[in-house]
Amino acid sequence: MKINDLMILDDEQIDYDSLSEEQLHQLVYSDNLFMATSALIELRFRNKIIASLSASSILSKPYGDCYLQAAAIETLFETNFPIAMDYMKKLDGTCHPYILNSIMEIIMENLSKFQSEKERKVSQIIYDIVQSLTGVDEFIDSEVKSKFFNWYSEDKKLRSNLIVHS
Repeated sequence: MKINDLMILDDEQIDYDSLSEEQLHQLVYSDNLFMATSALIELRFRNKIIASLSASSILSKPYGDCYLQAAAIETLFETNFPIAMDYMKKLDGTCHPYILNSIMEIIMENLSKFQSEKERKVSQIIYDIVQSLTGVDEFIDSEVKSKFFNWYSEDKKLRSNLIVHS
């Protein structure tokens, strides 16, 4: 099936498993953001290099909506951790709450990767931004936020105690 043929279908009508990596790569940049997100996720499972390059491109422009950008961050986290960390360090208060929620989920699911000072800085940035947000309950999952805030607070106390006792 050609890309133009795919573009007339709805996201649910496409069997992403049957598409080539080239077709998936093309769909990542389609105007249909549901398709783009699904294509990026499928590409992440098949070709980490192309998925990483696509995710970097999405985030550098930025391209797409908060869902595609969140999928791009997740893709980078899985395929190119240093670039994902660099991107997250640059976030500020203009970052969409859904993206922040996705990052909190990533951190909570991968605590072992957030042990060094460099990665902790990302946690602090996300904590500070989310703490300053108001009226975004529809995008920030309260359970995710609570778990992240509890972990961050406990981790900060632990670090403070280690510094005091050393």
